[in-house]
Amino acid sequence: MNRLALFTACSSLVSSWVLACPTHSMLTAEEVAGIDRSNAALVHTHSAGADSLAGNNVIGAFKLNLTGATGHSPNATINSFVSLTQSDVQEVWFDASYIYVKHTGVPSHDIGRADGNNPAYARNLNRTSRLPRTPGVNGTTATGNGGIGVMVNGALLFNPGDAMSYNNANTWFRNALTFEGATFDIGPGHSAPQGGTPGNSTPGQYHYHIGPTALLNQIDAGNTGSRHSPIIGFAFDGYPIYGPYGYANPNDPSSAIKRLDTSYKVRDDLTALGAARNSLTEGGATLASNLRGPAVSATYPGGAFLQDYKYVAGLGDLNEYNMRFMVTPEYPQGTPAYVMTLDANGAWTYPYVVGPKYYGAVDTSNIGPTGGAVTIPAAATRLRAGDANLDGAVNFDDLLLLAQNYERSGVTLWTDGDFTSDTNVNFDDLLALAQNYSGSGLQSDWAMAQSLVPEPTSAAVGLFTFFVQRRRRGPYDGRRG
Repeated sequence: MNRLALFTACSSLVSSWVLACPTHSMLTAEEVAGIDRSNAALVHTHSAGADSLAGNNVIGAFKLNLTGATGHSPNATINSFVSLTQSDVQEVWFDASYIYVKHTGVPSHDIGRADGNNPAYARNLNRTSRLPRTPGVNGTTATGNGGIGVMVNGALLFNPGDAMSYNNANTWFRNALTFEGATFDIGPGHSAPQGGTPGNSTPGQYHYHIGPTALLNQIDAGNTGSRHSPIIGFAFDGYPIYGPYGYANPNDPSSAIKRLDTSYKVRDDLTALGAARNSLTEGGATLASNLRGPAVSATYPGGAFLQDYKYVAGLGDLNEYNMRFMVTPEYPQGTPAYVMTLDANGAWTYPYVVGPKYYGAVDTSNIGPTGGAVTIPAAATRLRAGDANLDGAVNFDDLLLLAQNYERSGVTLWTDGDFTSDTNVNFDDLLALAQNYSGSGLQSDWAMAQSLVPEPTSAAVGLFTFFVQRRRRGPYDGRRG
């Protein structure tokens, strides 16, 4: 029997459970109305400022793999490898100081190109990245080669460069979008070869150099400015990275939504064909002839090299780090945050995600050949599907939070009950909670939770299937298929 038919067949039974709720049966109509009014204020609880420690809400920002799904590629050779590796994030742990993210580096969107123009396939990185929950401020550390952050799907973020320079002179560093864009998949990303001859059967480290639009389409589909963008990742200094839309007034969550613009532009002296790349900065000292770059041309257009850009304070919404201090759904008290930048046509704009330097102090455990080999402390708490209030247990308090937000869509957080990271609190989230529920009477607990929510929604119709599914499956730990 399909879900809809089962819902219809059981709706009357479920409704009787709700009407028989002992909480309401012992209260007067006035007392019930009072409970409903007070609980109405709890709906979408993140708006009330639930981030008591550096944004508790962000602990649940990661795209946990709750089904055991594996990677997929339109390229048969690459698919033969990535289909053996779980996608997205496998586990999230946290303590008072850090968030620990266990991830393979293989995202759940299609990876690799069907035409075979791939430098490598995405191997299982088997990483544990560590993110400070109270990031410091440094502001001087350049974003070097290799990973500079982790996205919420567990894929790595690299800086805009491709680690190569014109004539290998280490002066004009190449923009990966210009020189490697032909190898980008729908991510858009690709894998850096790690030994062997580059090709579809060579293992590599999957990463993005520019804004991960495929990820954004998974976790914020259809958003063209109707709502605040979600967190799409974290730089390795611990500061969050948001999608392109934020509040027009960075301190006012009631202000309009707007696309946040970069304050970088191609240098004025490098916009015309034939312009000479004789200086590393606009109006700067003339370089020796062996250090000059190629003239601006169709092959080397303005913006082809990282040194083609300049920062102009006030040109856009963001500073030189490609960030601003702003109130967000996850940080109602505000936070410095990086932003994925696009133009009005949806094209990527430099520096794409994180600026040339980190704003914060980098956690070096994430950097270099040994990066991502952190040991999770024994005292850390594991995040489990259903733990909406992040207290380490899945119980009635979490069930109530989910009930208060059931059928909410748009800007939804883990702490609202959106455990599947799909911007909806719905049956799939109920099912995820059920697999880890530690209460003694889920059926009566859900009826009670629902009775405390003003104007109970169609959540009641799904109860019977909810319980049946729970009886058929054991506790869910994110590893099962």
